[in-house]
Amino acid sequence: MYLVRKEKTKVGKMLNALSDGKDYEDVGYWRKANQIHRFFVEHCAEGIDDCKSVKVSKEQLEMLLEKINKILKDKKLAGKELPTNSGFFFGDTDYSSYYFTELRDTKKIIEKVLKTTDWETQFIEYWASW
Repeated sequence: MYLVRKEKTKVGKMLNALSDGKDYEDVGYWRKANQIHRFFVEHCAEGIDDCKSVKVSKEQLEMLLEKINKILKDKKLAGKELPTNSGFFFGDTDYSSYYFTELRDTKKIIEKVLKTTDWETQFIEYWASW
């Protein structure tokens, strides 16, 4: 699962490729963080989980960060705020130490993205690829 930053462009205009030839910058990566995937599907992809990229707004990232902060203060809120999601590639659905490690890592990713993204000229996308 990836979070990427792209430059906004006018319709029909080619994106400028980065030095590595991609038209995006990787800003986050998760493996088997099913609670994070579920958040993006529910809040950014209208509940449709089809491995297509979806735009993620600043407000949606702030909402995710708020949920993570709540859970890290009170772990009993995990199932309510960011429930796990079962599936073939989704890993463990327990609220184990791995779940909370993924939240702490995600918190760092989201804080950095919020701080370093120029929302006037850039946008964020999420996509899951199996």
